[in-house]
Amino acid sequence: MTRFGNVFGPGDIYFSRVIPGVMKAICQKKVFKIRSNGKFVRDYIFVKDVVNGYLAICKNFNKVKGEVFNFGAKKSFSVLQLIKQIEKSLKIKVKYKILDTEQNEIPYQSLDWQKAKKTLNWQPKSKFSQAIKTTFNWYKNYCFKNE
Repeated sequence: MTRFGNVFGPGDIYFSRVIPGVMKAICQKKVFKIRSNGKFVRDYIFVKDVVNGYLAICKNFNKVKGEVFNFGAKKSFSVLQLIKQIEKSLKIKVKYKILDTEQNEIPYQSLDWQKAKKTLNWQPKSKFSQAIKTTFNWYKNYCFKNE
């Protein structure tokens, strides 16, 4: 069994999720609406690191079958911190509005991936700044090419 943080990367067209929503807002020059107060903290893990996690399990399958592994990011961000990281990486201003309408959210959620590191020799290798650039370029070129 595996658990991952919030996976992001090329191909994700669920625009109600944070990173796809921000990408859509940037590409369409619109305001990104934050449903929460912007302070909830989560892991954001690049899809390539997720694939590498599954490959590590496959390589060690007989040794680890029946076990549970968490795969998370090196650093967790609040939604507002995430937006600042995106702005810094893309050198672009993200327009946003805090709606604060989300109810019953967990304030802090992060996965401890030390077991995966120790047992599978896995750790997230993607740098957020490069991963978000790759992700943005995919949205710009495939989802919003004519906008």
